[in-house]
Amino acid sequence: MFLPYVDHVIKEPISHLMHHVTSNFEFKIGMIFVSEEYAYNTYNTYAIMKGFGVRRRTKRYLRNGDMNRCVFHCSNEGYSSTRALNEERKREKLHIVNKSISSSLVDVGVKPKMAFRYLSGEAGGIANLGYTETDFNNYMQKRRQTMLTAGEAQTFIDHFKNLQNEDTRFFYTFQLDNDGRMCNFLWRDGVSKLHFDCFGDVIIFDTTYHTNRYNMIYAPFVGMNNLWKNIFFGCAFVTDESTSSFVWVFKSFLDSMGGKAPKTIFTDQAHAIGLAIEMVFPSTVHRLCGWHIEKKGQRKYSAFV
Repeated sequence: MFLPYVDHVIKEPISHLMHHVTSNFEFKIGMIFVSEEYAYNTYNTYAIMKGFGVRRRTKRYLRNGDMNRCVFHCSNEGYSSTRALNEERKREKLHIVNKSISSSLVDVGVKPKMAFRYLSGEAGGIANLGYTETDFNNYMQKRRQTMLTAGEAQTFIDHFKNLQNEDTRFFYTFQLDNDGRMCNFLWRDGVSKLHFDCFGDVIIFDTTYHTNRYNMIYAPFVGMNNLWKNIFFGCAFVTDESTSSFVWVFKSFLDSMGGKAPKTIFTDQAHAIGLAIEMVFPSTVHRLCGWHIEKKGQRKYSAFV
């Protein structure tokens, strides 16, 4: 209990406290005591009458040595503030180390989801990390957006404008985050629009590629022409794998193609992508790519084969 303000001064000797602290006595904001010892004995007497014990907790002193803060608490409260503070400091240090490790992993091409699994495994479980996977993804997203500076983002836009001057059918768009920074990009050229008009019934949206520098997701839209050759429909750079980001990508792609949606789309096995497809392409048949399923199966179940 911290009693910082002057209002009612208690100066009675310790022997008189039992008479002063009656059954109707209650502490009030504004009480001040002549010493820390008087405050402790008053609170201890009050505690005895109420049926609990007391421990001294935090003490703080001014530079001249005078105490300016003292906290008492119930003896059954649990950890002392010192132990709790030490635990919190340990978690903060662990968070700093984990941020450094996770940043290094992601910078060399490890997906954020796999980096989180690695960190949770090293910590002995998610409960020991001190943060959730959502917190981790939010940190990685902010890190990527911070790394993509305003000047570098403007370089993207200037390049797109130059391409648009050369190709009047060139389309590009970008999304801003809550801080006004560019976070997601999508573009396609005039030939891609022509290809989609002719062969856009079935498309593949691939999110397995990441850029080296910013670890942004490089997500191309591709298909196949009548000669069984791969054709390019467009491309997006995405900062995270959230449903909202994929919704923006699919809506932008739909706008770039004049509102024409594909009849079938193949994607990786990602729940966020599936939800986005349901929202933007409700009439489109969604199928998972067999190659991705096979590769994931080999990686996850190789130990059982």
